Amino acid sequence: MAAGTSPIFYAAVHNEAPHTDGDGGASGALKTQNLNLDGTGTLLTLFTGAANGSGLNYVTLRAAGTNVTTVARFFYFDTSASTTNLIDEITLAPTTASTTAALPPFIWVPPLNIIRLESGDKVKMTLGTTVSAGYFAVAFGGDF
Repeated sequence: MAAGTSPIFYAAVHNEAPHTDGDGGASGALKTQNLNLDGTGTLLTLFTGAANGSGLNYVTLRAAGTNVTTVARFFYFDTSASTTNLIDEITLAPTTASTTAALPPFIWVPPLNIIRLESGDKVKMTLGTTVSAGYFAVAFGGDF
């Protein structure tokens, strides 16, 4: 069959909930700002391409409590070229912790609804402003 004539589906589900906080610690919510727009500094790795490549469909960010307004920045790290590029950003509105009302998640959908990653490539994120409670991130996608 000619290339590009058959749809490609995921062979396996691939979801990641980062276990490090992106602040240099062992665990916890991402709280600390990184003002660099060039992909340097401390970044939280959200998703890593598997051996046959992967696709990232969306990321949910859930506030861990009360936070000020900030921006979440998303970067693509290309392991073969050792380059990191800013791909998108979203505003995270202020949140207030409550015992009676849920905090809705912030959902980031990549441009064109998917990012295809080669083996070892990564999608990373940072915050533009230091926040009090922080954000927990979960990335949803699949492996080819």
